This record gives sequence, C-alpha cells and structure tokens, in this order.
Amino acid sequence: MSDKLLLIGLDGGASKINGWTIDFDSDKFGFRLGKDNIQKTYGDYPEFIKDFRSVDLAQQLKEFSENQIRPTATEQIQAKAYTQAVIDVVREIADRYPNRKILIGIGMPGLKTSDDRGIAVLLNGPRMPEYTPTIELALRQKSINLIAPIQRIGSDADYCGIGEEYSAAGSFTSASTAYYLGGGTGAADALKINDKLVPFDDVKPWLAKTWELQNDKGKSLERYASAGGIQSIYSDYSGIS
Repeated sequence: MSDKLLLIGLDGGASKINGWTIDFDSDKFGFRLGKDNIQKTYGDYPEFIKDFRSVDLAQQLKEFSENQIRPTATEQIQAKAYTQAVIDVVREIADRYPNRKILIGIGMPGLKTSDDRGIAVLLNGPRMPEYTPTIELALRQKSINLIAPIQRIGSDADYCGIGEEYSAAGSFTSASTAYYLGGGTGAADALKINDKLVPFDDVKPWLAKTWELQNDKGKSLERYASAGGIQSIYSDYSGIS
C-alpha cells in the first residue's frame, strides 16, 4: 500500500458491511486484501428495524422506471443503520492510518440510481437514493477527507468478477470464459466471456441473475444458492425459527 494513499474496499450485503484495506502485489501484478478488516452488522444499530419488510418489488420497479423513487418513512429509518455502519467502518480503518489520502470503492446489491450513487431497488433492504452523498457528508463532518468522491456504487456481483480477474489469487485470471456464483447472505453472479468481464446487466436478453430466476412455487433460486436462503427454506419445512 502506498504511504500516501489508503485504498478501502467495502462489500455491503443484506445484513452487514465488510471493509478491508487493499494492497497492490507488485510481484504478481494484482491486488490483495490488506491486514485491516472491519465488519459492522446493521442489526447492531439502534435505528435497525428487526421486522423490516421491503417495499413490494413491483412497486419498487415501477418507481424506478418512472425515476420517481419515494422511500417510505420506515425505509428512511432503516437506511440510517445501513449508512452509519459504512461510516463507522471507514472511520475505524482511517484512524489506523492518520494523514493518508483515502480512496473508497464500494459494492452493494440492488439496482442503482441513474448516477450510480444511490440504490433505487433492493430486494432485502431499504431503498437509499442518497446513499453515497450521505456517507461522504458524514465522513467530512468527522474530518475524514476522501481524495475523490465515491464515483459509483458497483454491483457486488460484478465486483466479484473484478476480484477474480485482478486479484493476485483470482480464479478468472487463467480462464477465457467463466461463470461465478458466490453464496453468502444472498447470491452473487459474475461473468467472463472471451477474456472480457461482462456485467450481467449487459446480457439481460438471454441470461438472468440468480435472484431473478424462480421455481414453480415462486421462490427465487437465490434461496437455494445462499446460506441465508437455505436456512429460510429449512425453517419453512421444519417450523423452526
């Protein structure tokens, strides 16, 4: 890691935000995780609503298509837990490296706003159209200055592909065409075709994301490919919470 620049990668999901310092491996000419890792769980914040339910997906998509995203009061409260968790992760890492210039990259699930700086549709969480501006303002108020604004919120799925391609230990590096499926709280898909990373949004006409595919009972296949989904299916059949 440069003595002047601190790279922080943030991976957000349905239940937590995970932050790492990022180093460049000059020998393997690729990136690798640094030594510092901070995680924050949204549920640990007082604003978090335990029984929160997302707005109906059809309504979310309608507002998205009309560019009229109107988060509910409940979503706005829940969003405070999400954004505060990010702020705390960045602050705790930055405090370990005083006087460093900070550059942040962040991946989050869901469909993004037209400027890629907010979250317009989210299956398991609140919509946050002002996600990155809110984070940047709070960091400035804590005297944490970024070398540049957060340019965009990347797709956590696409970023999995970038990680596999450009990590010093990446699995895409030696492959010409490959498909990535990662399972955690949710599922993430990434694609490489003919030596090029291809965002799933670019192949919508012929390939769907895991969360968009449903079985004959209307359950997303993401539930069968993620730890959280498998637990929920087991709960449905067993009657155990």
